[in-house]
Amino acid sequence: MKLLKRSGHAFDLGKSNAEGEVKMLPSDIEDLWHVFNLVAVGDVVSSSTFRKVTKESNTGSVDSQRVKLTVRIEVHSVDFDPEGGELRLSGVVLSEHE
Repeated sequence: MKLLKRSGHAFDLGKSNAEGEVKMLPSDIEDLWHVFNLVAVGDVVSSSTFRKVTKESNTGSVDSQRVKLTVRIEVHSVDFDPEGGELRLSGVVLSEHE
């Protein structure tokens, strides 16, 4: 895993339950497992994702496209699927940006 940025008191030795921010780039499934063990309920997480956006025209035709978004959520549950190589975070969307 590549550590791109870190800030805050959460990374000081001897500090527990302190706030901090980290920006990571996982490179394999084991990295996702480590993130699964780091993320807790109540954390705020931001990530890039794709959403399918559908638009209906005045004539009734439907056009859909995939749009890349950056989404910030407050985590309510964390699930890791090692067979599929997926980390699923669910929660309340705080903001989204294109």
